[in-house]
Amino acid sequence: MAACIGKELIFSLRSNKLVAEHYFHYPTKALFKDYIQSLLGAALFSTPLIVAWSNPYVATVLGAIVLMFLSFGFATWRRHRSAIVITDDAIGSVGARVVRLPWDKVEKVDLRYFSTRRERGKLNVGDDKGGWMQMKLHGDGVVLRVDSSLQDFEKFARFVAEATDHFRIETTPVTKENFAALGLVLNNPSADGP
Repeated sequence: MAACIGKELIFSLRSNKLVAEHYFHYPTKALFKDYIQSLLGAALFSTPLIVAWSNPYVATVLGAIVLMFLSFGFATWRRHRSAIVITDDAIGSVGARVVRLPWDKVEKVDLRYFSTRRERGKLNVGDDKGGWMQMKLHGDGVVLRVDSSLQDFEKFARFVAEATDHFRIETTPVTKENFAALGLVLNNPSADGP
């Protein structure tokens, strides 16, 4: 996967000094279900769209649904073709979308947990029966979204937790609880934001 990332994109994340770089990718296995759902949904609603083309109201509704599934497939492809890069002084993505967000410009980190079933209070990130997490990093007019299907998400979260403490980035109590569920304690006093 790293071979498909052009050097000019990698260098766009670096500052002038030499820093360690850590790359995180979305594995094909994690995105396979999303690809299948996108293709099946688009195919399922395209068939009646062809039949109902003469009725503009039905065609509009079915066409919108087909476009929704196709846009979901495109978003999945973009995630698949991208890598999240963490350096000592910035975080960003390279590949299908290039984003560079210096740590000192990150204003807020938001880590949410989404359940796919009734958990009875138990957090099961990453298994098929549990839910998933989504992290958003806000700053400098950019929002970088990363979900827990990312390879080595726990390691990625550890880097973000360290940066949150070091750069005193704002988090919410819910975010602090979700980091704790991953075994990471935020020591940042500003982690008690609204």
